[in-house]
Amino acid sequence: MNFLSIKAALESDLNAWWPAAGNTPIAWENVPFNDNGGLYIVPEVTPAISFKLDYGRQGTAQINGTFNIRIVAPVNQGAGAAIGKANLLINHFGDTVISGVHLDVGSLNIIGTVENRYQINVAIPFWTYQEARA
Repeated sequence: MNFLSIKAALESDLNAWWPAAGNTPIAWENVPFNDNGGLYIVPEVTPAISFKLDYGRQGTAQINGTFNIRIVAPVNQGAGAAIGKANLLINHFGDTVISGVHLDVGSLNIIGTVENRYQINVAIPFWTYQEARA
């Protein structure tokens, strides 16, 4: 499994589940988004250091990364709604497997106000395996 297929698996799962569960827009990476001033999420799949589990070119690789999802909310309206959305994301993606991608327990990081928007980041570490090349 390569990085593009990992990204596709995680984003596909989010896109299928979030509209009903989260009921807020998704601002996809490198896609125009109209910020109407309400709450929305911004997903990003970030690679991390990966390594071979076996020696040599024929070895299986472990591919690591983090599924970051930023919750962006209007300022001066409290943190409750944004934290609630963060908890939904952590409960759905944390400690599960999606299309061969193993997701660990997620964490919540309150960023605070940035550019007149209140922001929280959910970080969910992941790993998967890439079989040896023939």
